[in-house]
Amino acid sequence: MGQSRDAGPIRLVLLTMLMAVGAPATAPAQTVTTIDSVPDCATCRIEFGQPIELRGEFEDASVLGSPASVQVAADGRIYVVYNTDRTSIRVYAPDGSYTGRIGREGEGPGEFRWIRYIRVDGDVIHAFDWHQLRMTDIDRRTGAVIRTVLLPDHWRSLSLADGRTVLGGAVKTRQAIGQPLHMFDAEGTWQRSFGVDEPAFRPRLEPLFNRYLAAAGPSMFWAAPVNEYRIELWHADGRLLRTLVLEREWFERWTQYPMPSRDTPPATRLWGLTMGPRGYLWTLFTAAAEDWADAMEDITTNREGGPRLVLKEGANYMVNILEAIDPEDGTLLARLRFEENPGIFSFAGPNPVVKIWHDSNDLPRLQVVPVHLVGLPDTMPDGGTGTR
Repeated sequence: MGQSRDAGPIRLVLLTMLMAVGAPATAPAQTVTTIDSVPDCATCRIEFGQPIELRGEFEDASVLGSPASVQVAADGRIYVVYNTDRTSIRVYAPDGSYTGRIGREGEGPGEFRWIRYIRVDGDVIHAFDWHQLRMTDIDRRTGAVIRTVLLPDHWRSLSLADGRTVLGGAVKTRQAIGQPLHMFDAEGTWQRSFGVDEPAFRPRLEPLFNRYLAAAGPSMFWAAPVNEYRIELWHADGRLLRTLVLEREWFERWTQYPMPSRDTPPATRLWGLTMGPRGYLWTLFTAAAEDWADAMEDITTNREGGPRLVLKEGANYMVNILEAIDPEDGTLLARLRFEENPGIFSFAGPNPVVKIWHDSNDLPRLQVVPVHLVGLPDTMPDGGTGTR
């Protein structure tokens, strides 16, 4: 059980951006809950369900390549934006078969220049076009545009029940600079920015302002940085209500992502935060594998002059760590540590995980894998917002 005390994540690109970057200062919480290192529920465990492999529109059934963003709706339909085509959204049936696309290249309603990410809320797809700095809301059943709202550049977003939008990441405007969280009303008007006590910004600092976001009620949300285990519960008015931390040796807070080196293991990093259907928080991390040094084939130089890591085929340089947490009391319910290479993992909604890899013919493949928390005692209630 967590103890309370008073207090005074495609990947190679992101990792390159994080190298040699300092971390912003963090705001103090009213209450900090330390999560135990050992799962508290003896019978709970995390299991993967039957994977759904996406079958693309090509004869070999391969997909377009690595996805920039993947979302799974409640009815099982899957929506994907690929790095090779940022102007439309591919649609797949629950069995993984390709059914069509939404959007096209352009600047009119329902047209895109470069989709950074998509997010599904009920029957609405939110698609953020980075080149045009606007969010387009689309009815996913019909493909019709519901509305278009201008928003500044950011990393991730979350819609609240009252129509407001939370942006996570560096927003480079006069009012918002130096803060990681930003509130905008339904019309796209800035309301407030918050998240740290002493706002500071440098261009190379930008990636560490990124925050993963998860819903926690009509006017609350969870936010977590990539460089430490700190999950914060915020009110939409900018009040920090609670913080969950985890003091364990496999995740030491870093302020500068280490360059690839045979002497330095890769740093632990958060790659996802989501609120599951039963009200439990799910986190996804990567950490150094036990034999990380043996997995290194070579360190060469990339086009920018920086180090480029070359791994041995089939070797595990990093491991994935998936956890389920009860936000009400900070209980760690279950943890799953799994090594699988090749493969890149991320969340695609309340409980599915996405796996990306290349087959023996070097064709890109993509799976959506359901994740289940099983073995919960009948007496254990569902999770909640973490405020009781």
